[in-house]
Amino acid sequence: MRLSFFIVTLILLPILVKGQDLIVKTNNDSIHCTIRNQKNGHIHYSYYSNNQVFNTKLSLDSLKRQNKNFYEFAEIPDDYKNYEQFRFAFRTGVGHQFAPIHSSVPKELIDHIKNLRNGLNIGLDATYFLSEYIGVGMNFNRFTSSNSTMIRTTLSTGYNPINYKDDITVLYIGPSATARLYNATQKNHLYVGISYGFINYKDLKETDKLITIKGKTTGYNIKAGYNISLNGNLGLFLEASIMSGIVTKFTLSDGNYSETIIVDNIDDGENLVRIPVLCNA
Repeated sequence: MRLSFFIVTLILLPILVKGQDLIVKTNNDSIHCTIRNQKNGHIHYSYYSNNQVFNTKLSLDSLKRQNKNFYEFAEIPDDYKNYEQFRFAFRTGVGHQFAPIHSSVPKELIDHIKNLRNGLNIGLDATYFLSEYIGVGMNFNRFTSSNSTMIRTTLSTGYNPINYKDDITVLYIGPSATARLYNATQKNHLYVGISYGFINYKDLKETDKLITIKGKTTGYNIKAGYNISLNGNLGLFLEASIMSGIVTKFTLSDGNYSETIIVDNIDDGENLVRIPVLCNA
C-alpha cells in the first residue's frame, strides 16, 4: 500500500511550465514556445499566434538550439488548457478474485468456489484534471459472478441431490486521484490512479432455501492503463487494476430470520482482492 502511494506521488510531482522556452532553428528563426517533449527525432512544442495555440513538431535536423525557461513571461495565455480537463470513462471487462479458498470449504464445493472467482466487472470514472498531469474525482466498480453445482449427500434411504447456487455482487465507490502522462502528440496518454472507499458485498445463496448474505468494509482500488484518443472526446483504453478489502461482519437472512456474524480472525473473513482487466469503446 505504501509503495502504491509512493509511485503515484512520484507521477504527481511534475509542474507544467507554459510558454517560457526558446527554440532556434538552423536558419536562425526563433520560436517563443512551450517545449513538450523530444521523441523519435523530433521536438514537440506549442506556440501562440493570432490568438490561437498550435501544437506542432520540428525535426532535430532543423534545430540549432533550445533553451528551457529562456523567457521571463509566458506568451501562451495562462488560462489556455492544452489538455482534456474533464474525463468520464465507462469500462467493462473480466475480473478474477485471487483470495485463497478457506480450508473449511468442503471438497465437493471447491470447484464451485473456484468458478465464482471469475466474473464481469463494470466501472465508471468521473475525473476533473487540475492540471495536465493531476486529476481528482470519483471511482465506481461493480463485480458480479454466478455459479451453480449439484452435489449428492448420503442418506439412509440413498443419495440426495442438492443444488448449490451463488449470485455474488461486490460494489465499490470512493474518491480517487489520477495522474497521467501524454505522448508527444498530446492525444494518447498513460495513467495511474488510486482510490480509497466503501465496499458492499452481497451473496444470494440458494440450497434448499434462499439465504441473503451481506457485508460491508472499506478498501482501495489501484489502476493503471493506456488511453488512445479518437474523434472528439471518445477514446479507447486498456486498463488493469487491483481492488482489495476484507469483510469480517456478515448479516444472514432468509426472509424470516436474520443473524449477524462477526469474524474474529481476519484470515477467516471474505477477502475481496480482485484484479480486473478492462477496456472500453
